[in-house]
Amino acid sequence: MLPLILWATILVLFSCQKEFEKQNTNNVHSELISKVSGWLDKQKSPTQPNKAANIDLLKENIDFSSVKSEDFNQNEKFIVITINEDYKIKKNIDKNTISVLLLRVDKIGNIIQGNIVLYIPDKNQQMNRLPDNTFFKMYNETNLACDGLFRFLSPTGRWMYQREYKNGKLSSFGYVKASNNFEGRSEADCTYFFFILTLWVDGVAVAQEVTYLGRICESPCDDPNNQALCPDNGGGGGGGGGSGVGDMNLDEFCINAAISEFQQEANGAQTTSQTQGFNISDIDPITKNKNPTWTILTGAFGAWKLTSQEIGVIKLIDPMTNKWAWKSLTHGSISMSGNTLPTTAIEHDQGVGTPSFTPETAATTNVLYGGMSLNFTVKYRLVCNCPNVPFVGWVPPIHVSYTSNAIWDANPN
Repeated sequence: MLPLILWATILVLFSCQKEFEKQNTNNVHSELISKVSGWLDKQKSPTQPNKAANIDLLKENIDFSSVKSEDFNQNEKFIVITINEDYKIKKNIDKNTISVLLLRVDKIGNIIQGNIVLYIPDKNQQMNRLPDNTFFKMYNETNLACDGLFRFLSPTGRWMYQREYKNGKLSSFGYVKASNNFEGRSEADCTYFFFILTLWVDGVAVAQEVTYLGRICESPCDDPNNQALCPDNGGGGGGGGGSGVGDMNLDEFCINAAISEFQQEANGAQTTSQTQGFNISDIDPITKNKNPTWTILTGAFGAWKLTSQEIGVIKLIDPMTNKWAWKSLTHGSISMSGNTLPTTAIEHDQGVGTPSFTPETAATTNVLYGGMSLNFTVKYRLVCNCPNVPFVGWVPPIHVSYTSNAIWDANPN
């Protein structure tokens, strides 16, 4: 009887453990369901019943049993939830497309941002689910474990932006832009929409294409279709019910301004070779340190700059003519001063310097020179502070490589 009693006890304990785990899971899901449902309801506009119906359809087709969590940064994480097939059928989404609800949440689980993501796998890949940590890798600039197109929609189904990957690397990025004119025409009651597509190679933007998508002149706009252009707050033509700037609503105006400033910062910086000064100190009676400091890059709006500090040694080679030569010149470090526009964050590496020297045997002059060719890379990242558009990282950072050159004489004076 003892073995039977032991087996019965084990089965009871195992059953209790499974029930506890199920109850705990249900409690977690119940809390998440409540938060997601409440957040989605807040995305509805009373002037857009069709879009509100899209959100209700989404709520009915969220598979909370598929919840996955991915890290984003120290303070936030992603929640990835599968969207059921019924949603795709009713919104005419291709059956091979993987659909998820992507949520960005803070430490205590409050939802900061949410998108429907439609993933269209590359033709050579057969997939029924996204690889783990796809979005963590996407927003932290590491290679993905899949190829294809990721199209990001608002919870109502509005087309916002997309990323395409080949060989795990970003190959293109595109976003929908609203404008108040097209080919020189401007209509007070219409908003024009364009698709801005940028092609990328190894983290560098290499080309850009602009495609006209169409215009919206009715207000309020309430397009029920999936991947539509219609803004989510009732806007369209006529400024979105009086909340707009010109013929764009305030969110569109803010986004367009932020991206424009970001691109100006990334495209407008200029290399320079402006020497700020030298730090000169004695090593021995005929040898000195001569450390140049020079400006290597100035921002598009002149409000920030990058400065490089080099480390040099000069030596007196002819006391009769007071002739000095560079004995060594090495690259030190790069630092940034000033402030960028609020829409742009800037990071830089420390660069690689290649020195050059006038031969000591040069007899044509008493002044010998040393030069530095400095190669460095700057990463420009969009930081949008639009109050109603708390997106993060959706525009890929722009990496720009620069080369600055400078020449300095070896004279210590």
